[in-house]
Amino acid sequence: MSVATHNSQRSMLLQRMTAMLSALTDDELSAMETVAKTFLMNRAAEEYPHPMTEQQLLERIDRSLAQAKSGMYQDAEEVEAELAAEFCL
Repeated sequence: MSVATHNSQRSMLLQRMTAMLSALTDDELSAMETVAKTFLMNRAAEEYPHPMTEQQLLERIDRSLAQAKSGMYQDAEEVEAELAAEFCL
């Protein structure tokens, strides 16, 4: 699937969802927000089910610093904007 096709399908889906959400009452919207937040938190918990040890954290920091030195990084504001757009935040 091309990027243009994917973006077009995504845009149509977002338009349909917006139309459905606009018909909801404030209480229904609040309930939907709670469900969405719970879903996202549970998904994040599944991806990172175990807390890191201090050693694991230090290793991740070292790896991140090495990646940054080699130019493998993305501006945090760009990432934040992408996530906000993706999750309609």
